[in-house]
Amino acid sequence: MMKSAGKELSKSLDIMSLEINNWSDSFNKIISKLSSANKTAVIVYESCSSTMDAGKNLLKSSSHNESFRGESFRGSEGCFTRLLINEFVIQEGKSIIYWSFPDDVSEVSTVWIFSLSQTSGRGRNNRVWKSNSDGGMYFSLVDSRKHHVSRLSGLSLSVGLSVSDVCNSFGLETGLKWPNDVLMKAYPHKKISGILIETLLSGEGMETFAKTIIGVGINLFQESFPAEIPGTSLFIEKVDISKSYPELCFTFASGIHENYNHFLANGFESVRYLWWERSLVKNSFVTTDHPDIYGQAIGISEDGALLLESELVGHGSRQVHKIYAGEIMCNYDFMC
Repeated sequence: MMKSAGKELSKSLDIMSLEINNWSDSFNKIISKLSSANKTAVIVYESCSSTMDAGKNLLKSSSHNESFRGESFRGSEGCFTRLLINEFVIQEGKSIIYWSFPDDVSEVSTVWIFSLSQTSGRGRNNRVWKSNSDGGMYFSLVDSRKHHVSRLSGLSLSVGLSVSDVCNSFGLETGLKWPNDVLMKAYPHKKISGILIETLLSGEGMETFAKTIIGVGINLFQESFPAEIPGTSLFIEKVDISKSYPELCFTFASGIHENYNHFLANGFESVRYLWWERSLVKNSFVTTDHPDIYGQAIGISEDGALLLESELVGHGSRQVHKIYAGEIMCNYDFMC
């Protein structure tokens, strides 16, 4: 979609007046292509509370041993059936405008959920993610298979790298901020995408497994952001995009799906070097939400932890902190 078309779209994304039928053929072709290529079901909302919440509801539906018209729609362990997806669509009502299930399989393990807008979009720590008909792309990948939690370390970083790859394929120069943001490489590093990972856990101790929901928000055609949010969009960055909105959904989703399968097979270690090379915190001075933990960002561990090196006061030596969660603040002007 060219810049001028993007501007028109950003102004027309008031859901009350959105002419969704203009995208009907494109959506049908694209989601059918996505579902067939990746053996996954695809659901598109006109609006929902959040695609993450929709994904949780779908996972809960898949765990119930119920029947639909006398036939089981629970599916095999870790799988969705066409009947289950159909039942979910019926229950959700008019808010779902399209859905697709691959023709050559009776069960799938993953479902993509897209929404043109979200009424209660959220990021990490339940922060509000403004996503009400403003020209963004909001979607989640729902994986009903159970993965050992140790296999999911570094997942948000890996997904961020995939989103960055797609953005850069459009001619942008993006970088990554630990653990889950895609920012413009140029200072002041405005945010163009955020990633949220949530899991449904089962088992305990060393035998803890998780079903996973990967949530992604991407700023496509927004023209402005609140002063307190240093954000940007493909439109603001003057990206020359010749793709329609549904085609953009397919482009990002396909890249993430391929990356996710690679991650499950090879782990974060396989992309750790690539992530660090694109990191915007590399060698910068970083503080955290813990007053005693700060230092120079020197790397990423094999399980996705941020490594901060600082002087051990009174000992003349240095120590390394491994940060697995929390907020970090970077002094980009002070490179250690």
